[in-house]
Amino acid sequence: MAGMYNLIIHENGKVLQFFKGLWDAEVDGNTVRHRYGEVKNIKKDFVLVSDAEVYEAAAGQDIDPRWLTKDEKQNIKTKEIKLEDRLKAIENRLAKIEQKLPRA
Repeated sequence: MAGMYNLIIHENGKVLQFFKGLWDAEVDGNTVRHRYGEVKNIKKDFVLVSDAEVYEAAAGQDIDPRWLTKDEKQNIKTKEIKLEDRLKAIENRLAKIEQKLPRA
């Protein structure tokens, strides 16, 4: 799922850190990788929200409850899953082509 996301690290209803403009984000446990780097070993709760949902947030600001419900972490596929999906699609296309070939 390509797109721009914002990472919000929070605790006790307050924003601790806000990372803006993470393209092609991918969540792997407590690490968020994106097109230009990664945020490693996140020790607090965090949400990954579409840039359309939240444009700006500052440390100390209250968490908007909508941000918690719009968390995209579960919707973003890792590179391995993307490759597995691509391989399955290729295998399915190959099987369809093989079915069309004349039997010898």
